[in-house]
Amino acid sequence: MILVLNLCLVAKGYGAGGYAEIEETLRKLMKQNQELSSKVKELERRLASYGEKTSVEKAPVSEGPTFNLDGSIRVGVVSDSNEKASDFGLAEAALTVSGQLNEWVGGNVVFLVENPPFEDSSDVFVEDAFITLGNTEKYPVYAQIGIFYVPFGALLTHFPDDPLVDVPVTLYFGETEEHALLLGFEKQGFAASFYVFNGDVEEENDSSNQIEDFGLDLNYTYEDEEQGLSILVGGSYISNVADTDGLSEHFSDGVKDKKGGVALYGEISFKNFFVLGEYMTALDDLIPARETHGYEPSVWNIEAGFNYEGLIKPVEVTFKYAGGNNDAQELDFPESRYGVAVNVDLFENVGFGAG
Repeated sequence: MILVLNLCLVAKGYGAGGYAEIEETLRKLMKQNQELSSKVKELERRLASYGEKTSVEKAPVSEGPTFNLDGSIRVGVVSDSNEKASDFGLAEAALTVSGQLNEWVGGNVVFLVENPPFEDSSDVFVEDAFITLGNTEKYPVYAQIGIFYVPFGALLTHFPDDPLVDVPVTLYFGETEEHALLLGFEKQGFAASFYVFNGDVEEENDSSNQIEDFGLDLNYTYEDEEQGLSILVGGSYISNVADTDGLSEHFSDGVKDKKGGVALYGEISFKNFFVLGEYMTALDDLIPARETHGYEPSVWNIEAGFNYEGLIKPVEVTFKYAGGNNDAQELDFPESRYGVAVNVDLFENVGFGAG
């Protein structure tokens, strides 16, 4: 701030001939005051302009790490007419903590609690915990390392979760949680991933304990919002299919030789209708260690349905057919399964499902 004071003191007496001199002096002082005022305004304008420039050109303050919390709770009731039993249960309570250290490094941890019907105790565990390196909005390649479900199949379903019947059978067959390293690629609807891990099921004569199992997944998604059309097609391969969560319990002592597995999947949604299908199979006989009889299991899941918004709340109705071949049945998978499910959106973030 600039302060200018002009002080003029006249304490001198003048005769009649001196008034002209006084008037001339006053005019000069007034002119000087106007010139000084103009200079002050120009200085203030320059200072204001300088302040705006420095505020614009000041380096932006970088944002620190960000964290998000997400959660879900699913409860239900199960009735088994064959066993004449029914009970309430906590299908799942999940808490997801996701963090972004910067635009290239993030992390994710999922805590899970399960207490299914007819069980007295709850299981509390970490389902996922991994770090992601990359930013697919700027560069299509990324890496992920930690504990997570590797992408073998898409495990597609519109049915509510039921821990008693393992819906869908493809989830029970193909779900595989591992300590793994994954490299991925995503661009214009195309996605590819390749991963490596050290599985739990080893060959009977292999004493090593190394990272030697692997898998890959390829899929493509097409969406046309104006037409209400969405298409997903994909396929997966895993080098040791006996290591999936659903099959490994039957091969806890190992296998004679590791065999690969394949999954094919797809889903089409058009306006209010949808249909999906998934098929999984071992590519050769899985022979348990110290045995001669092998299994080549395969399972499938097919669902179709529609959404209807003409009622008080949006309703989705789904029909399904699922099953497994003879070898899968020997490993406790069902021969065939038919079902119908109804899902209702009650409120925002609140839904009801029955199947």
